[in-house]
Amino acid sequence: MFAVVTWSWPSRRLELQGASQAEWLARLEREHDNLRAALSWLLDRGEAENVLRAARAVWRFWDMRGHYSEGQLWLERGLELGGVIPAEVRALSLNVAGYLAWAQGNYPSAVELLEKRLALLRELGNSARTAFTLNNLGLVALDLAEQERAKELLEESLALRRELGIEEETALALNNLAYAALLRGDNANAIDLGEESREIIRKSRRQLGHYTRSLHPGRAALESGDLDRAGLILVECLYRANALGDRRIIAGCLEALAAVAGSRGALERAARLYGAAERLREQISAPLSPAERAHQRKHVDALRAQIGRDHLDAPCPAGRSMTLEDAIETTRDTTVHQP
Repeated sequence: MFAVVTWSWPSRRLELQGASQAEWLARLEREHDNLRAALSWLLDRGEAENVLRAARAVWRFWDMRGHYSEGQLWLERGLELGGVIPAEVRALSLNVAGYLAWAQGNYPSAVELLEKRLALLRELGNSARTAFTLNNLGLVALDLAEQERAKELLEESLALRRELGIEEETALALNNLAYAALLRGDNANAIDLGEESREIIRKSRRQLGHYTRSLHPGRAALESGDLDRAGLILVECLYRANALGDRRIIAGCLEALAAVAGSRGALERAARLYGAAERLREQISAPLSPAERAHQRKHVDALRAQIGRDHLDAPCPAGRSMTLEDAIETTRDTTVHQP
């Protein structure tokens, strides 16, 4: 009845991380209504486990294309069905639901879901997935400006991943520790950690899917005053994110490139980019976290000081009305380097 139900969920999950990632993301976007119909059909039949397995298989699509609330809704419906759900399936579902809650800025829900998963995984003795959950709890703590707790969680996650020899997940942990250092104002450490993460990814066969590891090193270069390097890294990250339609990362790149433009004196362009990023975040319901908002405020305040509030506010609506393609094209002038 529904073609999507016949897919092999685990293999589709791997496709969303591999070399054909862009193709599968585009296919899922075209098949999204079919996917919804399939999940509804499974829910009506009370097949909680299959709902959760299906949701687990496509969660990267919901994440990268900004369908956070919808993805979380399907997961919650599956978890609420009750019945016998294998512990591993429940644990995976709690992680994805917690991650999607975090992406929307719903921190209490994210913490509750992720801590339930952590307790379950410790019972199961699953070190690899425990590391992943510690990482996600660390991200929530970072966004809540709980710096010491975040550092402890992320370092524990990194230690487990190094011990297990999971290189790509080690790169993820390093990248998030770079983000933590950036928020603490430790730019030199942020650059070192970010570059170690990027070096691991350079050797990976899944480079396109790991472009997100460039956002924090780009931000760190910006904060250290290396605008050429920041522009180069961030534009590359932006274009790779755009190739896959990862709108949350696109928004982050636009904001960081707005700061680069402002630092270079391209004040109106900076204001337009901020406006475009603001509108994109509203469209996908992915607001800046409290920590990110505080970090970005200094750049916005510096821009306001240079051109005045009234003049700054005028270009922002123009930026909000830009198409995403036009906003991305605008970044070409942010750096002398081309992607």
